[in-house]
Amino acid sequence: MADVCDPAVAAALEEAIGHALPVRDEEWASVPDLAISNARDLTGLGRCGGLELLVLLGCDAVDLTEVAGLTGLRSLVVRDSGLVSLAGLGAQPLLRAGLARNLVVDLGPLLDVTTLLDVSVEGNPLSDDSYERVIPELRARGVWVECSEPREWRLTRQLQNAGLPYCCYRDDSGLRLNSPGLRHTDTPEFGHPVVTEEELTSALASDPQQVHALFARRDDM
Repeated sequence: MADVCDPAVAAALEEAIGHALPVRDEEWASVPDLAISNARDLTGLGRCGGLELLVLLGCDAVDLTEVAGLTGLRSLVVRDSGLVSLAGLGAQPLLRAGLARNLVVDLGPLLDVTTLLDVSVEGNPLSDDSYERVIPELRARGVWVECSEPREWRLTRQLQNAGLPYCCYRDDSGLRLNSPGLRHTDTPEFGHPVVTEEELTSALASDPQQVHALFARRDDM
């Protein structure tokens, strides 16, 4: 069986084990942490049975069933990626889940992760149920939850409902526009332009296609 299909996964694995592919079975199992950027296929990750930390940056598509059998996984970071579904997370002994700036709508599966201590889900187009019921329930259990403020959450929902490939979030520089996954940009983890709320709401109200021009003001940071 081939080691991996995606060159980004292969590069991350070679970095982790210190030599070029192929990889022996025992080496797959010995990898404790893995950081992968801009992968389009996660085939093979299920063989990394010793993984405790997995970081996926700017990947698309992200199917978490590839890692559903990793019973030692404690920290999962999926950011600026095309993650849509959290199905399969319930069986994981996760302590931390960094899921910022994806395309997740339903946070329900997080309620099945009984070991969870903290989670970040800002910049996702969460459903009303996820934002108004699941997040408070997680917090009531003692889970630390980082999420978008209501205004940014609603703007993200509007962007997605308009069929645009964008979400938004706020940092110290202001409101930023991003495009999760690899549908619209080859570097979704970089260059998120700062926009004003007025610019964004005006574009959505008059002509949502104007948002493309706002995103084209890519930031060098």
